[in-house]
Amino acid sequence: MTIGVIGESLVDVFTDASGKAVERPGGSPFNVAVALARLDVDVQLFTAIGNDARGAMLRSHLADEAVSVTCGLSTAPTAVARASLD
Repeated sequence: MTIGVIGESLVDVFTDASGKAVERPGGSPFNVAVALARLDVDVQLFTAIGNDARGAMLRSHLADEAVSVTCGLSTAPTAVARASLD
């Protein structure tokens, strides 16, 4: 059986008080798909990922975690969520 997860994939950008930024793969559905794969569940993620460097990072992470992915067609850049930490 395969579990389908539908939703966003994005890059979380965390900036600390010194101004240093760290980028990590994220998005709630993205994280659910990765967690299921880590539990040895066959999972298919249906999402939109831009055709850019951040999108390549997301696709690489999904491949490393054995998550199958179907991407919607989009010319938009990969979505980003930003947070500043102090």
